[in-house]
Amino acid sequence: MEKAEATAGLVKEEINASIYLKEILKKGLINYSALAREMLPKVRAVNNKANFSSVLIAIQRYYD
Repeated sequence: MEKAEATAGLVKEEINASIYLKEILKKGLINYSALAREMLPKVRAVNNKANFSSVLIAIQRYYD
């Protein structure tokens, strides 16, 4: 059985895949909660244990 990929790693991959997303996060132009809601389905497709809070915290730790 394969180990599920960590939520933080998946969030980091999603952010790094988009130069635009990285820039608006850096400038503080996006609401972290709204971004977490948008990212959750993609993250949950790989890691079914991921939840809103874990995605939100991963985003906050990545840019704060």
